[in-house]
Amino acid sequence: MIKSPNETVTVESCGNLLTITLNRPHVLNALNLEMTEALSTITAAITKESNIRVVLLKGAGEHFMAGGDLKFFKEMRENTPNRSSFAQAFKELIPKVQAPIQELRRLRQPVLASVQGSVAGYGFSLMNACDMVIAANNTFFTIAYPRIGASPDGGSTWTLPRVIGYRRTFELMALGDKFDAPTAHAFGIVNQLTELGQLEKQTTELAQRLVAAPALAISNTKKLLFDSPGNSLEQQLSREGECFVECSEHADFEEGINAFLDKRSPNFNMS
Repeated sequence: MIKSPNETVTVESCGNLLTITLNRPHVLNALNLEMTEALSTITAAITKESNIRVVLLKGAGEHFMAGGDLKFFKEMRENTPNRSSFAQAFKELIPKVQAPIQELRRLRQPVLASVQGSVAGYGFSLMNACDMVIAANNTFFTIAYPRIGASPDGGSTWTLPRVIGYRRTFELMALGDKFDAPTAHAFGIVNQLTELGQLEKQTTELAQRLVAAPALAISNTKKLLFDSPGNSLEQQLSREGECFVECSEHADFEEGINAFLDKRSPNFNMS
C-alpha cells in the first residue's frame, strides 16, 4: 500500500484507481521541499504496485497548483550568504523537483490530471507530465517563470512543444501571459472541459473508463507514442508489431475479439 511521507500530498486507493491529491490548499498547493519529497516517494512507489491501473492527480481546495512556493524561495535566499550559494542550493534542489516528472512519464499506467483554478509554473509542468487533462471552465494557466526572472523547469520545454509547437510554446513561455480553459482546450493542452460543479463527476467517469480499458494495450500505446518522435517510420512499425504481438499473448486480446463478435461490452481484467 502506497503511503505519503507527509501531509503535503495525500494518497487514496479505490479499486484499481490511485488518487494523488496535492494538499497545501492554504497556499494554492504551491510546491515546497516537503511536497517535492512526497511526490517523489509516491510516484516512485507506483511502479511496484501491479494492481494500479490508473493514476489520478488533482489539487485540494479550489486550485490545482500555483507553482513553486516563493516564500520558500525567499527563505532559501535569506539562509544563503550570497547568490552563488543560493544558486548552489537550487542546483541541489532541482533534481529533486524533476524526479516526480520523470517518474510520471515512465509509468505504464495512464495518468489523468483533474484541474481547476490556478495551474501555474511547476503546476503547469506537472500537469503536462500527465497523459490526459480534464479542466473546469474556471481554470487559468500561466507558465509564470518570466514573471520571477527564471526560465522554465519541470520538463515543459520538452512536453509542451510536442503538443502545441515551438512558436506558440515560445510565446507562452517568453511572455508568461495567463490564458483560460477554453484557450487551453483549443491549443490541445486540455482534453476535456467541464463546468466546475461537474468536475468531480466527470473526472470520476473518465477515470473509470480508463480503469476499464485493457491495461497492456494502454501501456503499450503510451510507450509507442512516447518513443515515436525519436524513431523512423520503419523503427516505429517494428515497435508497433512487437507491441501488438505482446498484446495477442494475453487474455484481454481474446476477450476483446469475443466481445466484439458477441456484440457485448468487453471485460478486461489483466493488470
